[in-house]
Amino acid sequence: MKKIAIYFLIFFAFLSISQFSYAKDIFIVLDDTTPSFQQVDNFFNTDDMLWAPGKEETKTLIIHNNTDITQYILFSSINREDSFLVSQAMHILITNQSGKVLYSNSLYSFISQGEKLIDSIDTNTTETIIFHVQMYESAGNKYQNSYLHYDLGIDLLDPIEYVTPTPIPCNAKTPPSISQLTLGKLGSNQILLEWSKVYQDEEKDSSTQDLVTGHSVMYATNDTFNPFIQQYLGKTNQFIANNLDLNTNRYYFKVKTINDCQEGKWSSIISAGISPTLTPTPTITPLLSNTIITIAPELSPTATIEKVVTSSFIQIPSIIKDGNNDNKATQSTSTGQVQGVKTKICIKIWWQILLIQFIALLFILFGKHQFKKTR
Repeated sequence: MKKIAIYFLIFFAFLSISQFSYAKDIFIVLDDTTPSFQQVDNFFNTDDMLWAPGKEETKTLIIHNNTDITQYILFSSINREDSFLVSQAMHILITNQSGKVLYSNSLYSFISQGEKLIDSIDTNTTETIIFHVQMYESAGNKYQNSYLHYDLGIDLLDPIEYVTPTPIPCNAKTPPSISQLTLGKLGSNQILLEWSKVYQDEEKDSSTQDLVTGHSVMYATNDTFNPFIQQYLGKTNQFIANNLDLNTNRYYFKVKTINDCQEGKWSSIISAGISPTLTPTPTITPLLSNTIITIAPELSPTATIEKVVTSSFIQIPSIIKDGNNDNKATQSTSTGQVQGVKTKICIKIWWQILLIQFIALLFILFGKHQFKKTR
């Protein structure tokens, strides 16, 4: 039994070490003595990792230019045929160490477009480039436990000698912008963001099904979106932001569409407060309808004062923003019934008169008794 336990410990230790080695940065020096082109096989180590909707991985590539001139960093993608389907459900974001976006599109587009000039690097300079790959949240169950075999080609090219390759033609048009955004609160730290659907269903119109292949959602705690969180989604018209900071008063959201060739424009910004309640901008105070109070006309020893609040309705106006015009809004009204409260107060005045008479009688009797004692 002890041997079995030892074997399990050795196995998990080896697995942990191997996984840690996957997360290590890749350092490459390209100079006159090194072959100009280098290839990193299984760049995201996905031969040993199963992908699923929402799963993501980040890889850091450090490149040093050891030549005596400024060079271009050029990337090319080598993907095996069995991974093209999976790459269509994934997004790749490439940035440098300062956060500048060098490339952002579907992984399929990154692969199919061939060589790409990403950035330039000065002589004797080290450049850190960050690759972030994520499978779309809405990819579907068919991508559960899927593999992606991905190789990355890296090259430094003399800008004088470099000839721009002929790009693969892209027939897709610029995806349309999203016109309407709405927000709703799901829980204590969740916000549901929904937007107008701008893509066609494949079964209805196959000629336009590739016009929009995905969406990009960005949200932040300020309207300048610095810093920000960005998520890439597939064909969907909603997004749930989780684990929000309850101490932050307001979050700001915007969405844009993307396809395999290019990205659309950002929608207008919509914001909502988290604490203490969700308050979309602008805020309209609900109005309470009139209440009716009925009082008996006369007050008698057996009179009853009755207060009746009738059932009333609350009208809550809501605002839907038009993404094409920030100042244009349409108003809709939802009505809900609030049950009235009926109260009844009875006042019996003759009981009060009897009580006063009884107390007066006690005082009289007590006074007579004291008078007899003094005599």
